[in-house]
Amino acid sequence: LWPASVLFGLCHLAGRDTIPLALWATGAGVIFGLLVRQTGGLAAPVTAHMAYDALALIYLQRRRSFEL
Repeated sequence: LWPASVLFGLCHLAGRDTIPLALWATGAGVIFGLLVRQTGGLAAPVTAHMAYDALALIYLQRRRSFEL
């Protein structure tokens, strides 16, 4: 579980500025991995990832609209 989670985090690393994101993604990778173990499939972690991405996008769009 940990090697895959660290790899997931490293896939989100794009330089020094994204180290916090990579650490966050590593933690998310652990959660997604636990979902795979619990459910025996990929549907739950893929759905969780999509939900997180959708919420993050909404947050960033709203944050940007307040800064303008």
